[in-house]
Amino acid sequence: MRVSRELFINSPAERVFAFLSDPERAPLFVPNLAGITEIDPREAGVGQKWHYEFSMMGVTLNGTSECSVFQPGAEYGFHTGGMIPSDWLYSLVPENDGTRVKVEIEYHPPQSVLSKVGSDSLLMRLNENDAERGIQNLKIILED
Repeated sequence: MRVSRELFINSPAERVFAFLSDPERAPLFVPNLAGITEIDPREAGVGQKWHYEFSMMGVTLNGTSECSVFQPGAEYGFHTGGMIPSDWLYSLVPENDGTRVKVEIEYHPPQSVLSKVGSDSLLMRLNENDAERGIQNLKIILED
């Protein structure tokens, strides 16, 4: 299950990247992300790990994440483990005085989670909505 969203943010790629690559800031823009803890090491980069708490349809999901792609000003990605494993990739392209940002999220929900949600199509629509809200939240924060 893959979702993708893209938009222009009127902020330099270096600033966008610095914000995205700080896991503590993720709850500020990722919908339903309740918290990030146990970040190790503190310095961002490939191999950095953290724990997350996410709420989906009233169900709390806990897991771990690990940074897998770290190219300052260009790409930031991580893998999440837990009840719904996923792979996230943010791609940044400088454009005029701002940045074109694309987020691609590949979810790997197990059948047990799909049966609780009710249907693949409902989960897909929820994930698409969250991806849109997340990238719009990022735009609002970074253009302030």
